[in-house]
Amino acid sequence: MEAKYPQADFGAYFYVLGQSVGSDHKHHIAPRSLFPELADEPDNLKPLSVREHVEAHRMLAIQIPEANWYPKFIAGNLATSAKGGRIGGRIHKKNGTGIFASGMSAKGGRLGGNIGNREGKAIGGRITGRIHKKNGTGIFAPEHRGKSGRITKEKGIGIFAPGMAAKAGKIGGRIAAENGIGAHAPGMAAKGGRITGRINCHNRWHVKRGVVSPTCELCQMNCG
Repeated sequence: MEAKYPQADFGAYFYVLGQSVGSDHKHHIAPRSLFPELADEPDNLKPLSVREHVEAHRMLAIQIPEANWYPKFIAGNLATSAKGGRIGGRIHKKNGTGIFASGMSAKGGRLGGNIGNREGKAIGGRITGRIHKKNGTGIFAPEHRGKSGRITKEKGIGIFAPGMAAKAGKIGGRIAAENGIGAHAPGMAAKGGRITGRINCHNRWHVKRGVVSPTCELCQMNCG
């Protein structure tokens, strides 16, 4: 393509192809309408998802205007597929078939976990979660309220896993810094300095000397 279009910059186009992970469509790297001699070459084919295919042809059309009709065609294909899925879903829901059949809630969760791509796992989990929430089953059942939190704490997993407290603190600190709240709010630096100074004086003059002062708030709170 570089030889035929020497003025074109295909860097962004090849970057999109390099980052792709889909496999729904077979994309001709060199468009077969412009390079028919490469139409059947295996090295000229790249598996892409529908959305990746649209983006690839959009980037290609910027450099080769003759290929400009492809994104519209692929986007139409994507919209048609989505519409067909919605219609199919409504029919299954009405008839209690497909993912709405008895027992499919649990099966959908297992299938979602076994699908190889991350998008499939997320979709399976969301569908199962919505079904459980609607029916008041699974983790949404009355007997499960609070149970998952206790299990997480007992096993030391999730937010109770080692290091998660520090991680949560760092995340909270970044959010506070970005939004100017908490310790990063106006005037909090001076306030923090005063508090730190009182603690240091308490540790130096009371704790290290074994003195309990009746006028020291920190002494009365048994700090140190």
